[in-house]
Amino acid sequence: MVKNKFAAWAKTYIAGWNFTRLLRLLLAMALFGAFFSTKEQLYAVTGSFLGMQALLNLSCPGGSCAPAAKPTQKQVMKFKKLELKK
Repeated sequence: MVKNKFAAWAKTYIAGWNFTRLLRLLLAMALFGAFFSTKEQLYAVTGSFLGMQALLNLSCPGGSCAPAAKPTQKQVMKFKKLELKK
């Protein structure tokens, strides 16, 4: 029963991942492999940083580097451009 709950949780957790998140995770794993083979601490620090970004879905502030919305998604808010008159 615990395995089924974990499998369902893992499936829903990974379903929302995009290409950049997977790329960060793969780079983190490669950097940890390089750390274990060379014992260079910079690889471990960079791998930890990228791994935490991938696992916690942290990236650019304000979603400035989020992927574009799917065409099927509706617009949530509409913004008007403010022009100052001289």
